[in-house]
Amino acid sequence: MSPSAPLATAVPPAGSSRGGKSPVALFRNAGIRAKIMSIVTALAVVALVVAIVSIYAMQQIAGDARALTSLQNDVSFNIGAVHQEELKSRMLIGTAAAMPLATDQEVADWQAKMAATDGDLDADAAAYEAGIAELGDITATLGGADWAAFTSAWADWKNERDTAMLPAAASGDRAAFQAAYDAASAHLNDAIDALEAEETLVADASSALSAKAASEATFYTTLAIVVLALGLALVLSIALFAAGTIRTQVRDVHKVAEALAKGDLTVTSGAVTRDELGRMGQALDAATLALRQTMESVAESATQVAGASEELSASNRQVTAGAEEMTAQADKVSGAADEVSRNLGDVSKGSDEMTASIREIAHSASEAARVAAQAATAADAANSQIGRLGVSSQEIGNVVKVITSIADQTNLLALNATIEAARAGEAGRGFAVVAGEVGELARETSRATEDISNRVRAIQADAEGAVAAIEEIGQIVERINEFQSTIASAIEEQTATTNEMGRGVSDAASSSHDIATNISGVAQSASTSAAVLSEMHAAVVELAQLAQRMHDKVETFTY
Repeated sequence: MSPSAPLATAVPPAGSSRGGKSPVALFRNAGIRAKIMSIVTALAVVALVVAIVSIYAMQQIAGDARALTSLQNDVSFNIGAVHQEELKSRMLIGTAAAMPLATDQEVADWQAKMAATDGDLDADAAAYEAGIAELGDITATLGGADWAAFTSAWADWKNERDTAMLPAAASGDRAAFQAAYDAASAHLNDAIDALEAEETLVADASSALSAKAASEATFYTTLAIVVLALGLALVLSIALFAAGTIRTQVRDVHKVAEALAKGDLTVTSGAVTRDELGRMGQALDAATLALRQTMESVAESATQVAGASEELSASNRQVTAGAEEMTAQADKVSGAADEVSRNLGDVSKGSDEMTASIREIAHSASEAARVAAQAATAADAANSQIGRLGVSSQEIGNVVKVITSIADQTNLLALNATIEAARAGEAGRGFAVVAGEVGELARETSRATEDISNRVRAIQADAEGAVAAIEEIGQIVERINEFQSTIASAIEEQTATTNEMGRGVSDAASSSHDIATNISGVAQSASTSAAVLSEMHAAVVELAQLAQRMHDKVETFTY
């Protein structure tokens, strides 16, 4: 058992400013729900950032894919179509040269095919230029000098074809056709070279766009992985910090609860945070301190009750001894009265013998008065001791009420801790077991205090009976004093009427009979007082045993 601890301090309100303003302190003081929500929020932020990066990357890649598709459909396809129409046009010229046109209808059909081919080539060229314009910067290298050289050379080629080669082919003049073809070959070769150079630029643009799309896909994939890794590292750090904080708080509270289960009231959690576990630890510390102070008060009260019981037992022994002495004196007086009655018949022994008898009676009466006075004093002392016993019993009752209240509060705290542990799930199972043990200890304390209350009430009832019995002893002592006054009056009368011996014999006989009767009453009252005092002694012994048991119960705690 340790010295008295300082007074319990109140648990700080939820809005107090203990713990500082730093982010770490603010996080420590945040509630369990806020800690969990911070982890979930961090996960959500990480997921949102990764989603934004992924969506942006997908949009970029989709844009590149659309541009690549447009490049393939609107540029590569159309320039390929231009190349095909250019080949078709040359094939029609070669066919006309190899197979001379015999009729006007054949010439007209051939010219129609040439016109259709030229129209398709012009349409494909226009579509190619439109595709280049639509794609913008992606096709900045297209439609430049090579394309201009192709269109110019192709126009010169068509002019030579229409003015020289077509008439020669229509007339069947092979020599003229070949001469015109050879003259226009330079324009055709320039057109073919320029077109092939433009197609090479288109292929290069397509390859560059494909490489750009692949590079962006790699970059944004790497960026998403890096953001995800950093975010998960941040979330894991927050989770580990929160778990460590909660684990430390639960361990501190468990340490106090475990010590409380062993009866050690000196252990505290030292909680200072404002979250649920911190405030629970502070409340448990305050409850432990209050219980420690209560145990000190109970131990002190038990010691006082034991001391009062010892004093009351000593007083009871004194009163018992006085009652026994009063009984012995009453027996002596009764014997003296009998002796007086026997001696009344022998008046002849003379007045000297009568005087001696009167002196003996006077002495016995004086002794009886002294014994009665002692009995009255002892009765008053016993009454005072029993009154203090009643006050001590009331103080014990008050202490028991305080213990019962604390046990109820402890039981309520254990119930709340069990509920919070159930909410915590698997993490709170160990704490729920400790909370159950605390609740069982509180219920055992309540039962013990109820037993003490019953015994205190029994002691109070016995004390009230003892007070009534001692009051009766006082009344009997007053009667004894009255009887002693009567005896003194009788002795005075006998002394005054010694010379009238004959007439006074009958009065003396009557007085001696009254003396014997009164002394018998005194002896009976003394015997009754002794019995009451014996019962009072048993009650005092039981009270002392009860105080010792209560002290032993308190000694099981360390405070």
